[in-house]
Amino acid sequence: MARNPPQWLRELRFNWDALANQWNQWVLGYNPETQFAFLTRLGMENITWQKMALNMLAGIFILVGLFTLILLRRLVVRSRDPVQAAWLKLCRKLEKAGLPRAPHEGPRDYAARIAQVRPELAARMQELAARYVALRYQARDDSLSRQAFRRAVAVFKL
Repeated sequence: MARNPPQWLRELRFNWDALANQWNQWVLGYNPETQFAFLTRLGMENITWQKMALNMLAGIFILVGLFTLILLRRLVVRSRDPVQAAWLKLCRKLEKAGLPRAPHEGPRDYAARIAQVRPELAARMQELAARYVALRYQARDDSLSRQAFRRAVAVFKL
């Protein structure tokens, strides 16, 4: 069986050899003539090392710029929701008081844990958490409720 492998195994071996040959010719055999031919196909004729360096810098700047735009866009999208911003402000207040929210903890679980640790905050926290969940995750748009929630968070004291 080792002398006469199945057809699919022979084809796999031939394809692997063809791939290795392509690798050897393109990567290991890469030389200035191959580079010049490649750059000519890209439309860069009579290229000097200065032009090449400028093209590389331009490419790097474009990539860094795109990456920065993507990151900034994600930050802007996160900060557009005033209800979430108010909830995060409340979480920061509680964190300063020694009651940080765990990363896995949802609003209701957080309020329940605070109610166990600080019973005097139980009613207000459970109400704020319920209002936050309703405003954040229900489809209706009620700007008065949103404003009331933001005011309630602003006046929340420990």
